[in-house]
Amino acid sequence: MTTAVLTTLPQNITCSTVEIKVNFIKPVSAESKLIRCEARIIRIGRKLATVE
Repeated sequence: MTTAVLTTLPQNITCSTVEIKVNFIKPVSAESKLIRCEARIIRIGRKLATVE
């Protein structure tokens, strides 16, 4: 999610996480070949971004 927000910020500007909630719906093991992560930006404000 942070990476999605960073793509909208000017170069050399960073951000940090205020709150995070994670739902694990499937186990990942050493044998897992591909892990796919998706993030959708809901709103980018002046000081806070909301992403799911």
